[in-house]
Amino acid sequence: MKQLTNCRLGMIMWQLLVVINFLAGCQLNGFDAGHFANAFLQSVYLYKFFHWETGYFNTLDITLDRAGYYLCWGCLVWVPSFYTFHSYFFVYHTPHAGYVWASMILVLGLTSVWFNYEVDRQKEVFRSPGGNKNYKVFDK
Repeated sequence: MKQLTNCRLGMIMWQLLVVINFLAGCQLNGFDAGHFANAFLQSVYLYKFFHWETGYFNTLDITLDRAGYYLCWGCLVWVPSFYTFHSYFFVYHTPHAGYVWASMILVLGLTSVWFNYEVDRQKEVFRSPGGNKNYKVFDK
């Protein structure tokens, strides 16, 4: 139930709404580099989520929470509506970010997503059986 509501329905709806809002913004206002950066970074983050999906199911919040109203409502309603609100906002309020600013935002955003993935990967390795004995953060 958790995988269906969170991963399949909630996260896929998030991605669809990001793409729909970006296309609507392009149709109404033309291409904007800032809106593109927003949509691209969210898509990269969602790709990272689906790439690391099995690790996600080992996190404490997903293992301890039961698939009740709170989790299902949050995944089906809150995630797709709240996490895509800025994409929807950009449809009617074009950010008018130039290519330089959009590039800087992309680099910073991609770096942040990479750090997030690396932290999650390190936690997964550390929690694996025998992983904490063989894992070295810094080589001497």
